[in-house]
Amino acid sequence: MSETATFVDAVLDGRALPEDIDDFIETWHESPDAPDSVSKFLGLTPDEYALWVEHPESLRFVFAARKHRRSVSEIRDVATAAAAAARAENDGEAKKLLAWLKQTGRYVPIDRS
Repeated sequence: MSETATFVDAVLDGRALPEDIDDFIETWHESPDAPDSVSKFLGLTPDEYALWVEHPESLRFVFAARKHRRSVSEIRDVATAAAAAARAENDGEAKKLLAWLKQTGRYVPIDRS
């Protein structure tokens, strides 16, 4: 890992996996010239870091938000709505939910490239 690359940079560039966060934190502890803040070293905002500390599974939302240039809360809203659509009793309910997501600007198409 390069000296200036953060954990977030490395994951988004495909050079690290989200599971590697503990390795980055260990590097932070061992680096005398590392930033004072572990969140800064990781490349997480204070809010993203707090969210991860409280809900480690939320890290995937941080990466999706960064990739799509959206807020973490927008990505979580979309994921929640997508889960609801998957549980919809019929296609009509799912289509209504998708239309609402598009209308409110919460629809984030997935780039599969």
